[in-house]
Amino acid sequence: MNMELTPAEQKQENIRKVCEKELENLNEALLDIGITMHDYTKQREPIVQERINDLVNRFRVIDNIVSELDIMVPYDVINYLENGKNPDLFTRDFIERAAAENHFTKGKIAAHKDFYNILKEELNSTFPEDMKIYDNNLEESSKSGN
Repeated sequence: MNMELTPAEQKQENIRKVCEKELENLNEALLDIGITMHDYTKQREPIVQERINDLVNRFRVIDNIVSELDIMVPYDVINYLENGKNPDLFTRDFIERAAAENHFTKGKIAAHKDFYNILKEELNSTFPEDMKIYDNNLEESSKSGN
């Protein structure tokens, strides 16, 4: 299914892609600083300062991009990240909970249908004349749209 995006959605998609690319660049900059600091000597101080300035600039670029981005992140996902967990676990847990609730609700609906059918059978056997009137009224009201 190929859905066309509105101009506003397309703009947000483009901004999101730019933000992803800048986050990848930030990740590389952090890795570079880590490598530089691992082999740190006094002579490498200008390189460290350059890398830190690059990092600050990358944060500035990301901050500017994010101000244009309109994405809602669930608080639970942020908690997962802060606790060092993979946010995909949140998605998996959410889907599992939704499936379990779906299954439970489906069971309740089936139980209500079974109860309705049993009740209708019992009422038909106990009050056959009244149930014929009820069924006729029900049929007429469904035809008239009420």
